[in-house]
Amino acid sequence: MDKKRKMEIATTLLRRAIEISGNTPHDVFFEWSPHVDDITISINRNGWERNRKSTTVTVGFGANNDTEGDYEAIMAILDKLEGK
Repeated sequence: MDKKRKMEIATTLLRRAIEISGNTPHDVFFEWSPHVDDITISINRNGWERNRKSTTVTVGFGANNDTEGDYEAIMAILDKLEGK
C-alpha cells in the first residue's frame, strides 16, 4: 500500500473517532502501533466505563493484511454509531 493511501485511511479513522466521541454518547479510541503498522479502534458504546469491555477492531497495513476490507468494515461500524 502506498503512503498516500495509508495516510488517507489513518486520517479518516482519526477524524471519525473524534467526531463520534464529540457528537454522540459513544467513545471511540484511536491507537496507531508503528512497530506492527496497525491502527486499532476501540469502541465504547454509550461511553467508556471502567472494567467494561469495548469492541476492538484493527486495520493492518502489512503485506499480508486485507487493509481495504478491514477499513470498509470499520467504517460500517462507525457509520452505525452515527446512525447512518
